[in-house]
Amino acid sequence: MTTRHSFRALSWRVFCAVWVVATAALLYHFTFGNYGEFDPQQRWLDAQPSLTLSALDLPPQQGLTLVHVRRSFCSCNPLADNHRDSVPDQVEQHQLDITRVEAAGFSMPASPAALIFDGDELIYAGPYASGALCSVENSLIEDILVGQQRLAGPFLNGLVKACRCLS
Repeated sequence: MTTRHSFRALSWRVFCAVWVVATAALLYHFTFGNYGEFDPQQRWLDAQPSLTLSALDLPPQQGLTLVHVRRSFCSCNPLADNHRDSVPDQVEQHQLDITRVEAAGFSMPASPAALIFDGDELIYAGPYASGALCSVENSLIEDILVGQQRLAGPFLNGLVKACRCLS
């Protein structure tokens, strides 16, 4: 009887251990599975962007325009929603599917992404924030959108690690 009891106890412990390990592995995969360098193939490293709002069939505005670029069913999209909701009122916003941006001749290594235009000129392209959770507290675009940071020219931010779905 003791052998049977110890076998059941051992089986139960093994089952619990396997369940904990499997749950941890799945949690890690779903949390960090899309975490990594935004442009791992470094397509943007020496690129000279010529993308304009006009090329995207969007009307150029005075001041800043933020274009949210997404791919359907990307698990990082809900994290990008927090950034969309925190954009200052004076910044014009549009949302486009990644295929529309690529059809305009601009290579997108991943999404979700922020494209910031000053007038008709692209000044920033890349992730919203750094880190696995792309939190608003780690925003890469907030200072640009509120006018606290000015970029000397177009900045293609592909080397930062963030939540992204690769193209």
